[in-house]
Formats: sequence, structure tokens, C-alpha cells
Amino acid sequence: MVTTSQILAAIQPFLTESNKVNPNTPLLTSYGTGPIYIYRLPGTNPQVLVYTSSGAIDCDGITTSQCSITTDPSYYPDTAFHTSTDQPLDASTLPFYVLPIAGSQYFDYSVNNIAGGQLGLAIYGNNMNFGVLGDENADAQATGEISYAMASSLGIDPDPNNGGIETGVTYILFTGSSNIVNPIENHSLAASMGNNALNTMLSQISSVTPPPGGTTPPPGGKGEFNCSPLCTSTQICLLGTCVEKKYVTYAAIGVSALFLLSILKK
Repeated sequence: MVTTSQILAAIQPFLTESNKVNPNTPLLTSYGTGPIYIYRLPGTNPQVLVYTSSGAIDCDGITTSQCSITTDPSYYPDTAFHTSTDQPLDASTLPFYVLPIAGSQYFDYSVNNIAGGQLGLAIYGNNMNFGVLGDENADAQATGEISYAMASSLGIDPDPNNGGIETGVTYILFTGSSNIVNPIENHSLAASMGNNALNTMLSQISSVTPPPGGTTPPPGGKGEFNCSPLCTSTQICLLGTCVEKKYVTYAAIGVSALFLLSILKK
């Protein structure tokens, strides 16, 4: 199974200025920091979008012991998208992510081939989980919010009051009608579809020549994904996290080997 390090190493070369979807309208995290840019991965079909932001906790939807007005002062008993039986989603059990409200001037998901139930992958550290677009953020410029269940699966404190993480969550969105999970509440289906979509993405971008440069700055340099504290001479800043250079090399070799193996099996 491909690791989070391998996935991040594969997509990193394509996070460049020319691949920004919102170059003039940067988003902010759910904590008000930024800028946050969304990138398209060239060569992917359907298009795959990537960004790194916060992991604030969304506990809206069905009332449960984990998510209620008692546990979350900003709790709202509904979600933008409903289950197949027209019920709000259960944030305590269903992994989902949140995007700015449709029509946002910063990033309008509705004109980017994204809809409710859209398949996505969230990565934090060594943990990752597939999920669906389950809710909208009323703040048109804010992104980087996940359900209680998604946070818990990523090893992030899911407490809607004091939990969440301010940065470091990478989101990979698999656009297109073929990547809509229906019924939206079926997480097993999301996981199955997600594995297929992820493998397709890795195969497709492995045949694309990365542009020179990228968003990863040298230690101490300036860029969208600066690391704090600064990385050592044996590390690079990868989406805001210091990673040993040797591991990035191993990850790139691993992705190439997986692609070669897939060809040999055909």
C-alpha cells in the first residue's frame, strides 16, 4: 500500500505557480491564516486538485453525544448535503471535508466539477483517510475543516471546542461525476473508490515531466509551505513539514516502482 510520504513526494513537484487554480484569490485556513492556494495536477483525468490547510472540526449535522449544542457552542443541526434518506450527515461517524460555500469568489467548487459527495483524501502526518464533501463553510474565504470522524481517523483531536489543527492537513480532491460517492453516507464505498482514484492519479502523474522548481523553499527560504522551525541541511520542507531528503528519494523510487509494476502486470 502506498504511504503518505510517497503520495506527498509524487505531487510536490507539481505545486507550482502555473498550476494554481486560484492565483489571484487566495483562500485562508479556518483559523484565518494564509494564503492557501489550490493546485491542479497536470495529466490527471478526471482533474485532481490539491491544497494544504488547517483541520478545524466540523461537528454539524445529526445530534450525537460527540456533536451537539452541549459539546459545540457553534453547533448547527444540519449539513449542506444530506444522506440518501434526506437526513443531515453524522459528523461523529462519517469522515468528510468542507469547502467554502458554492459561489465563493475565492474558490467556487460548483464550477470546478465538484459536488456534494465528491471523493477526497485527507493526509496528516502518517495518517490518511478518504472522505466526501459533506458540508459548506459559510465563510467564502475559509477552507480547511473536517468532520469529527475524519479528524479522529487522522490522529487529530476531534474536540469541537479545543481540538483541530491549524495547519499541515493536505487535501486531494478527485473531481468529476465518476468520483461522487452515492450514497454519500457509505464510507466503505468511499474507501474503495478512493483507492482506485488514488492509484489512477499516481499512474497518470508519473508520466508527466515535472516543471522546474516548485513551491518547496530551501531551508530558511520563503514560500507558501515554510517550515517552522526551519529544516536542517539534511531535510527539505515538504508541504510545511520537515522531511529527511533520503526518505523523499525513497518515496519517489517507490512510486516509480509501483507504476512499473502496474505496467508489467498488464
